Amino acid sequence: MKPTWAGDATYFTTLERKVNEIVGLLDTLPSAERRPRTKRLIRLGEYKGAIGWGYCDFLADVAARLHGRSEVKQASRDRRLSEVDGKKRDEAVETH
Repeated sequence: MKPTWAGDATYFTTLERKVNEIVGLLDTLPSAERRPRTKRLIRLGEYKGAIGWGYCDFLADVAARLHGRSEVKQASRDRRLSEVDGKKRDEAVETH
């Protein structure tokens, strides 16, 4: 009888393979569809030890790799600019 960790290793190796396949398919999507899926994969990197030994490290690596992609950077820039614009509008309303 195999130890249970052997089954776990196979399970998590399969999960890693599937995540890598998904990451590879991101580039085939239009930007509008790719952005939310990329963000979701990045959020998986936030589990930090809550799922399987070593698997969280893998997810964190994937998240770090994806975080460097231009569409994520652009979305972050857009969000910051939107926040700045919102603050400017709030300041303008307060002064009038």
